[in-house]
Amino acid sequence: MSNHYVDWHYRYEQLYDDFLQLQKEHTKLKKLYEQAVEGSVQDINLINRLSAENEELKLRLSHYQTPEPMVETMTRTPKKPLQSSGNSDSYILFTPSHSNLNISNNYDTDTLHEKLYQNTEKTLQALPDNSISFIHNPKIFISFLILGIPRERLGKSDKHKPEILYEFPKENYSISDEVKRMVLNCCFHSEEEPQPLNLTGSGSDLNALLYGQVYHKRGNSCFTFTLRSDQPRDTLTDLPNSNKDLYYVFCLKIDDLTPQEDGQDEWKNTKIYCFITYVPIFELHYEVLSNLLLLKRLFRMEQLVNDDKSMHLIGEEIITPGEIKVLENYAEVENIGAMLNIEIDMDRLDPLKYKCPDDLSVIDVPWFCAPLFSKLSFNDFFWILSAVAQEKSVVFVSGNLGLLTSCVLAYQVLLRPFRWPNLMIPILPKCLIDVLDAPVPLIAGMTKPPKARGDLIWVYLDETNPSSRIRGRTSIIQDAKIPEAVQLKQRIKNVYLALNSNEICFTPSLEQKLACIEIAECIKDYWLQIIDITKMYNYKDMKKLAWQINKRFPDGDHDFLKAMLQTQLFNNLDEEVLHSTFCND
Repeated sequence: MSNHYVDWHYRYEQLYDDFLQLQKEHTKLKKLYEQAVEGSVQDINLINRLSAENEELKLRLSHYQTPEPMVETMTRTPKKPLQSSGNSDSYILFTPSHSNLNISNNYDTDTLHEKLYQNTEKTLQALPDNSISFIHNPKIFISFLILGIPRERLGKSDKHKPEILYEFPKENYSISDEVKRMVLNCCFHSEEEPQPLNLTGSGSDLNALLYGQVYHKRGNSCFTFTLRSDQPRDTLTDLPNSNKDLYYVFCLKIDDLTPQEDGQDEWKNTKIYCFITYVPIFELHYEVLSNLLLLKRLFRMEQLVNDDKSMHLIGEEIITPGEIKVLENYAEVENIGAMLNIEIDMDRLDPLKYKCPDDLSVIDVPWFCAPLFSKLSFNDFFWILSAVAQEKSVVFVSGNLGLLTSCVLAYQVLLRPFRWPNLMIPILPKCLIDVLDAPVPLIAGMTKPPKARGDLIWVYLDETNPSSRIRGRTSIIQDAKIPEAVQLKQRIKNVYLALNSNEICFTPSLEQKLACIEIAECIKDYWLQIIDITKMYNYKDMKKLAWQINKRFPDGDHDFLKAMLQTQLFNNLDEEVLHSTFCND
């Protein structure tokens, strides 16, 4: 009996062990099955998307005439230095790709398309964690440029024209020459005359150039403007501009020491470091640029310490080996994702560490909005926002490029999910001054206003009297309908007033960043109420839509809404935008 019991007990334990093993295998197979099902769904979605893209490409190819490859043309064509130009046909570089804007009946878009040859970069790829992978170098930026007047032209007043002094990567054909010329025009929008350096016994001017400039803190020397991309894509993520609609040209302006070619004189020469990029991760771009300049400073200090005769060598270098190494490291950044930690080797400096925000859709909001909110009174800010939403032409004026460009681009940000369909020119170059007379809406920035003001709304940011900042003809000012928007104002006014101050806020604290995002989100909610009604009803039937909107908004908003419904800004809403807006909410 005892032996029989032992046998059964042993058999039970053996079966139980087998059961546990089978249970583990079952759990493992179940997980694999679920992953396979999920992968199949993703594959189906991917196949459907690729099929749609394929059909779209077939349609484009059927209307496409293959030109001579641009690379071959440029290879056998003698390379000339790019200089700023006065080509007024460049208006289109400041209009979004989704715009139907027609500035001139004589404008030859086919000619421009020949100039703006196809971008060689591949599409951004969405990763499983919703970050973006850049599968073609350079990744996080398309091009890095150093702009300025070459040393061989210093002292020759008739040849003080800025050029591209350095470009990374070299032989970069992903940016057209037309775009590069416009970058020069916007960066050097006014006369930037180099000045001979007065080398006194104290060397104060020299020391100010070598050591006096502060790069670690954003100020008026850092500015951003946008140009139309020549290869927009479908939106893949919440990151602004993930459809590559725009080039962001992110600039840091410095006064640099440059020796004359004959070695006789030293010159104070304005140079601009800039990234051309699709990715509006401006805090990181700025940190990289400031570190490049710190490396240049270290390089020059070592020259002075190691060789007393090296003073005349200071400034001969356009870029140092350490700077090139940092650019190579930065180009290797693989993706941008929510809460993603990025670390970049800075050569001899400490590694640069950056953590992406948890919401990529608002990554550019604090950068642009903090200077705007700190400068304009709440009433002026809200009035301009309402005017822009009705497609009134607004021109900001300031000698502070950082403030000027931030204000222009902030209003573009605050219109989301609407997309400004007209001219957006953060820095209006001289070659495009005639655009102020064009009968098209625009948002622009100028360092000085022209003598003839035209039928425009002018915002003088440097005006010390706040009540005189907004100017224009009485009829133009009165034509802008301002909504009462009681609930919206109640939500944002106190938050806004906490940001408003006598000083421009270029480096907001975490609390101030969150306040900027809160204001932007509240304004977005107001726009979404309009889009919500548009989605529910046939938005092409404008009378019915206006009636439905008026039912849901207070009487004090009706005149504003009526004006807004007649804009291209509103009429450019398409099914794709409406669908994506509500799927994301």
